[in-house]
Formats: sequence, structure tokens, C-alpha cells
Amino acid sequence: MGWVAVIVAEMIGVKSGLGYVLWQAYYWNRMDMLICTVATIGLLGFISDRVVYIYARRKFFWMAR
Repeated sequence: MGWVAVIVAEMIGVKSGLGYVLWQAYYWNRMDMLICTVATIGLLGFISDRVVYIYARRKFFWMAR
């Protein structure tokens, strides 16, 4: 949910970032940029999820039992 909040905040409040690029690609009907940006956001979301998952498993090893 935090990652979604960051993207939405970028779309609304700033003039740079992946959310802004996504919004501009949609506005100018640039489907190549739109697909690339969505894929990048998805990949970064997946990687950050895996990093947090691995960290939590190592840090809280007693909870896996």
C-alpha cells in the first residue's frame, strides 16, 4: 500500500518521478511510454516486496516455526 501511495502522490504533487511520467504518457497518448512505465512500476514493486519479505524472514526467524 505504501508503494501505491508514493505513485499516487507523484501523480498529483510533483513534476518528476514515475507517477508523473505515467500521467504524462497517458495525457499525450504515448502507449509505448505508458506500458514501459507500468512495467517498471510493477517490477520495482515486486523487487521491493521480495526485499522486505527476505529481510522479515531473517529478522523474525522465530515466527516461521
